[in-house]
Amino acid sequence: METPSSTSSSEPADRVSSSAAAVAPFWRRDLPWGLIGALLLLGCAELVLRVNHPDGSVPYGMKEQAYRSIPHELDRTGAGTVSILGSSRAREGVSMPTLASMLRGPAGRPVRVGNYALTGGRAEEVRFLASKLVAASPAPGLVLYGVGPRQLLPNAQPYQKFSHMWRLADWWRVRAARGAEVAPYFGRAARNSLGRWFYLVRYEQAIREALFSKKWRWWRLLRVVTRTRGLDRSPIRGGPTVWHRRKPGHSMYPVEEEVREYIRLVTAGEPYRLQRQQLDYMGDTISTLSRAGIDVVLFEVPMSPALRYVFSGEVELEFHGLMMELARQHSVPYVRMRDLGLVLSQQEFREQSHANRVGANKLTRALTTQVVLPWMRREGLVSSP
Repeated sequence: METPSSTSSSEPADRVSSSAAAVAPFWRRDLPWGLIGALLLLGCAELVLRVNHPDGSVPYGMKEQAYRSIPHELDRTGAGTVSILGSSRAREGVSMPTLASMLRGPAGRPVRVGNYALTGGRAEEVRFLASKLVAASPAPGLVLYGVGPRQLLPNAQPYQKFSHMWRLADWWRVRAARGAEVAPYFGRAARNSLGRWFYLVRYEQAIREALFSKKWRWWRLLRVVTRTRGLDRSPIRGGPTVWHRRKPGHSMYPVEEEVREYIRLVTAGEPYRLQRQQLDYMGDTISTLSRAGIDVVLFEVPMSPALRYVFSGEVELEFHGLMMELARQHSVPYVRMRDLGLVLSQQEFREQSHANRVGANKLTRALTTQVVLPWMRREGLVSSP
């Protein structure tokens, strides 16, 4: 008598189980529910951000976030008719609310202004940003480029800062010229490109800062998610800077050792030498803007008495000589503080480097009266007095 084989006995069971799987509802099949749930949560978060931020505005920050937010803002609204370029000394040295207020009356309408100066910005970073301003719609009519000796210092990490403004097209273009040295910054460029379409990526920095804050973590996160934090104090949008809003008249007179330590940090312990390559970058910026039909005015950013006291007079003289030669080569004005009839006291500086709002208002009124309004009259944007 034959014994049934194990194969023949298991066939009906296999057929039954496969038939049962075929008729089982799709939600009972072996689906990647963890992945699906994660995608649904991300989709909900994206929807919440889009509902609460219909214009896609990006929170402004003083350091890395400023670099990241500028390309998105230029895409969204274009550049200001009157725009500021330079380093943080130009950002803190020009009060955008004062500038906008002084232009509104003569123009008979609000004039859009924007301060795109970058924290620690060398001439190299400003050159890249100028290419973004030219491509903006609308582009600026007048660019006030605040210049100081620090912008001509060598850049030990040339991509560390302005790579935060790159998108993939920028990264590929730089990589074609510089090779593999820019490979580590591919992730930043990809993130910025994705941020054009996905709000979660666009707001990633602000969300991360809220989650890692030591105090009021969930309240800060709620503020980021439900409303755009920082628009009221964004100089890009013509508002005051964080320092001008929080401590408008704050002033200190640093001792000599503190100023020398500040200079040592700025130069990474090296002698204070102005680099010809950075000067060439500055010339490229002027050429890029001028070819696009944008008028450029170089203006001296103020130096505090505390900094001037320990700063090399030879370096300062060399810098002014280079700026005057650069202005002649490109047929643009170079406006010094003495040309404006200005001398700022230490009480008009927040510390050794940046003007407070009192000093910024003083410089802004002089620039507006002597530079911006005459330009607007020549352009027919305001009537002659």
